[in-house]
Amino acid sequence: MGPTTTSAFGLLGIFSPLFFVLWLFDAFAVRGVAPTRFFFGDTAFLTSKSYLLSYIILQSNSKQNEMPKAVEDCHTLLAWIIPHLDGFSRARRFTLGERIETRLLQVLERLIEAAYQRDRSELLKSANLDLDVVRHLWRLSHTLRAISDKSYGQGAERMTELGRQIGGWRKFSKNEVVT
Repeated sequence: MGPTTTSAFGLLGIFSPLFFVLWLFDAFAVRGVAPTRFFFGDTAFLTSKSYLLSYIILQSNSKQNEMPKAVEDCHTLLAWIIPHLDGFSRARRFTLGERIETRLLQVLERLIEAAYQRDRSELLKSANLDLDVVRHLWRLSHTLRAISDKSYGQGAERMTELGRQIGGWRKFSKNEVVT
């Protein structure tokens, strides 16, 4: 999907600090010059000659469509680990490699499901349990010399970070007040 166009006044309000900055930018702009476009993050603003008669906000990512960081980290971990699993010997690829990949895909599925549900504690608990199993399988593959020390360290670090993300999300969901 392409960028969405939204009314600036409906989104920001007249007394928004960003509106004030844009008003100052427009107030000190050289008169008689074509409208100026400038960027602030992923948002493009178009100013006019007088008091921001109109400006357009183009947002490439709306907050409603963003996934939690744990989902993005799990996706990144899968994209990194699958080529390493493909490098396993034939004897290890179809036992350890397949189980690691399957469990990580289950973690990703549960995290995505949790992103769309109010009561997510059971899904996050299950995802954390599966991630713990993956950690043990990853350690076993290192013990059996299916992966190098460097790959093991990088993978273990990524799994630890993902575990922190899931744990933080679980803690946050327990403290959430249902309104």
